[in-house]
Amino acid sequence: MFVNNIKIRNFRNHSFFNHQLQRQTYIYGDNGSGKTSILESIYLALNLRTFKKQTLKNIVQFGEQSFHVTVSINHEPQHEPQHHGNSSADNHITLFYQDEMILKNNGEKVDSSMEHLHNNPVIYYSPNTDSLLSSDQSTKRKQLDKIVFHTYMNYANELNTYNRLLNQKRHLLHGIQNNDGHLSHNSQTLLKVLNDQLIPITKTIHHRRKKIVEQINRNLTNIYETLQITEPNLHTQIYLSYSSNVDPNHNTEATTNLLEREKIEGTPLYGTHRDRINIRKDGKIFEKFPSFGQGKAFHITLLKSISQIISHERGITPLILLDDFEAGLDNRRIKSLLSMFDSSHNAQVIATGVNPSANLSHMHNIHIAATPMDSNHEHATPSPTPSPTPTPITTGKPLNTNDANRKDNHEYN
Repeated sequence: MFVNNIKIRNFRNHSFFNHQLQRQTYIYGDNGSGKTSILESIYLALNLRTFKKQTLKNIVQFGEQSFHVTVSINHEPQHEPQHHGNSSADNHITLFYQDEMILKNNGEKVDSSMEHLHNNPVIYYSPNTDSLLSSDQSTKRKQLDKIVFHTYMNYANELNTYNRLLNQKRHLLHGIQNNDGHLSHNSQTLLKVLNDQLIPITKTIHHRRKKIVEQINRNLTNIYETLQITEPNLHTQIYLSYSSNVDPNHNTEATTNLLEREKIEGTPLYGTHRDRINIRKDGKIFEKFPSFGQGKAFHITLLKSISQIISHERGITPLILLDDFEAGLDNRRIKSLLSMFDSSHNAQVIATGVNPSANLSHMHNIHIAATPMDSNHEHATPSPTPSPTPTPITTGKPLNTNDANRKDNHEYN
């Protein structure tokens, strides 16, 4: 997936911004100039929600009533454009907000978000965003589910089915507990029906999550070995672990005992809602990295691994957004991480920072100058030396859906 152009209006402190992007783009400027807002606008148009914990109303520039984002994306696989700018192969995704969100693709209203999200995978890094490195297990599960969804769209329906059945079971078990543990014949029958329906879908979710974690770990090993991203006495032992009380065969005594315990404790104990994901080193849970730079380097390498999984499974390479990229990284780590995203790896990378360095000289630079909030323009200065022509990739199907105003309740999102 390749974003050729981003145009925004009345988005946070940007009255207007319109700029072409390339395979590797570095957006730089002073703090508060609006660099992160540009990444946020792209992320919002593709992911239909911001990575900040704010409502869309708060994004509208002060004194205005609406904002507008247009992202031009090329979905032709392995096509090398002969010129800069938009081409006839672009999808023009427009998100307009004024009290409600309206999403259009090439001028036609998008009705369902499912295909839009699936066909436009985007990966974002910031130290403050939710990730697989979170300390909260629920957040980790949601992030893992998001990766699975980008490899298999129907996974969202599987999750919704699981959560619906789980909530019904939770309500039934709560009623049993309130009735001093007494289980009527009808309750016994209903509980058995729910368990019979939950067990197969639980097995499917467990299998999909486990497969993704295994792929992540294989990719991490290959990335470190191939690119020689070294963290002394650390990198070769760090991996993700996935633990679950789900037995793939679903016929063990332990599973039966767990289902019986649920009746006593009045809450579902068996299932993937209790899965745990951890970072481990030498077989032990690794709770904290020795330095910020070390943790950031692992986090970005983890995102590269995830990008490779989606690309391998789908033939679509996700867009990668790296906010405040150089902060906390020494020159060795910067060079190693950038080598993961060179043009031979097909990923488009858009990064932000305060000042361009020699390590970023090969990237297309865009300077964002801080302007007063009531300015009519957002001054953007492109790099004086044109960067190589980018190569759009991906095979995403054209969007042909129906209602962007409806808020889909998917666990992955």
